[in-house]
Amino acid sequence: MVDALAAGLLATGHRVVFRRPQLCNAHDDGWPSLVVCHGLRGASADLAAAARARGLPVLIVEQARWRDVGHDVALLRDDLQWLPTVGDAKRVGKLPKDSQGEAILVCGQKPGDAAHGRNAAELAAWATETVAALREMTARRILFRPHPLAAGLVPPGVDGVADGPLEDALAEAHAVVAINSGIGWSALAAGCVVHATDAAAAWGPFGVSLADVDKAARSPKAARTAALARVAASQWTLDELRDGTAVSRTLEAA
Repeated sequence: MVDALAAGLLATGHRVVFRRPQLCNAHDDGWPSLVVCHGLRGASADLAAAARARGLPVLIVEQARWRDVGHDVALLRDDLQWLPTVGDAKRVGKLPKDSQGEAILVCGQKPGDAAHGRNAAELAAWATETVAALREMTARRILFRPHPLAAGLVPPGVDGVADGPLEDALAEAHAVVAINSGIGWSALAAGCVVHATDAAAAWGPFGVSLADVDKAARSPKAARTAALARVAASQWTLDELRDGTAVSRTLEAA
């Protein structure tokens, strides 16, 4: 990803300088004309804030959130709050048929991932507490989908483990519950109700409270499609990152 991004910046006329975020100082002279951060947590968040204070444009690069469309990388303008204002329906492709499932699918995440900052014990506690809370709220079947890199983190009290293909798990689901995983975009594409523990999840506007996942209606397909088009407009293949297409299109975004 880093090599492809550097090539894309060079292809669009930028001189590339690599620095660790911790080594950048908001009071230093010689700041670049464009700052690119990997994600927006920890030192990267501090760097982005310092750059914004100087009036510098900031780009955020990270793994693609919605992987179903074959994209590798998300590249976003920080001032646009994660998503472009204009979508690109051509990059979405054909959406799957809306799920008619009735279960609630709780999705585990990878321990130590910077996206949520929880370790294995904290993720296990979240999953256990979430399933217990759902038991008090619904008579629906509760399924758990462990993260592939944390297959052993399955909470007690679930009705089944959905560790097969994602499309099969979503086909059984009325609702998907996660912390902030990109699986929420796949769930929206499949027509499922979504709940994010992390209120900052990018798909938060479509999210419902945990207490409402049992009874909530599915979001209208037109609204979901428009949001997915915005996500797809912010995601790129490595080839598009490498040849400068992603950089130029992102900087031109309004």
